[in-house]
Amino acid sequence: MDMTNNPSPLILHYFYVSLLWQLPIFIAVIVILFFVITLRKHQPVRSLVKEGWIPSEQLTDPLDREVFYRRRTLRVGLGLLWVLDGLLQAQPDMSSEFIPNIVNPSISSLPPFLYNLVEPLVVLWSQSPVQFDILAIWIQVGIGILLLFGGNSGLIRLTLWFSILWGMAVWVIGEDFGGVFSNGATWLAGDPGSVLFYMIGAAFLLLPAKRWREQYVLKYLQRIMAILWMWSAIVQAIPAFGFWSPQGLSSTTLSMAEMPQPASLVAILYAIVHVLSAHPVLWNAIFIIWMGTLGIAWLWQSKLPFVVPITLVWIALTWVIGQDFGVLGGLGTDPNSSPVVFLLILSVVMKSKRKWQPANHV
Repeated sequence: MDMTNNPSPLILHYFYVSLLWQLPIFIAVIVILFFVITLRKHQPVRSLVKEGWIPSEQLTDPLDREVFYRRRTLRVGLGLLWVLDGLLQAQPDMSSEFIPNIVNPSISSLPPFLYNLVEPLVVLWSQSPVQFDILAIWIQVGIGILLLFGGNSGLIRLTLWFSILWGMAVWVIGEDFGGVFSNGATWLAGDPGSVLFYMIGAAFLLLPAKRWREQYVLKYLQRIMAILWMWSAIVQAIPAFGFWSPQGLSSTTLSMAEMPQPASLVAILYAIVHVLSAHPVLWNAIFIIWMGTLGIAWLWQSKLPFVVPITLVWIALTWVIGQDFGVLGGLGTDPNSSPVVFLLILSVVMKSKRKWQPANHV
């Protein structure tokens, strides 16, 4: 797709001037939210923020403190990702190129009944692209700030629920259901969409600490990872999707290489394209076997310590090979799926001081 169009200087001027005059309003809203929550909890802002970063002295049980640190890792990670997503939404090209160069090509491959569902929303955005883009910026930065500094207050729970609702809208409109209904969906490109994993992370944080302590969250993550990698292996193996051909397997990496980015990265990506194109059957078979093995292994609970490292290696490799770090090229809206999946695994499967025992039931 063509991502080289330069936005009009007039549009850019309007875009950034609007951002600047709305900034005080955004700050005021955040301040009011913190003021209200501190009044309700009868504690200063510093104490509110501190309770989200430092475990309470009442948490004397090592397992309770471990759960606190795991949840904090996930919450802070999601907060940073949401802030980054908001800043990426403020890139110059996003003011006018988001719909024609990202959304429209994606939804064109949707089944008719889904296309008819999404098209009115896309048309609505197209009528005021600058204002909707600015709205997306403030929403995502706001979600991130509240997750980072909202402590353990009810504001955090409201933010998590809102992030799920917003994530659903982004997953439907911006990521066209993560590509799961499109021909050629592949983990190499980040499918089934990074925002889906943002929502999963928010759902994990909405679960009570007891669920974390009793390892149910780990059980849920195992099932999610098993489904993800089995699905990824299956769609990668479907002949109709074209991944067994040189063009089909290397197309994702090639499209990334053609985007504006440092020459050193471009050289690496073109080298990867050359290797994949030379032996597409071999490399596609390797990808399928790797992901299929991960899917089966995540269900094999006793081998979890072995599964995690090879999963993280695969996530890191594909973040470079196909996802191109997600943020390069001027139209990247997030770092893609690899970082958030990495975060989920890190926060839920962090090294424990006790031997892990699987839950007997859910």
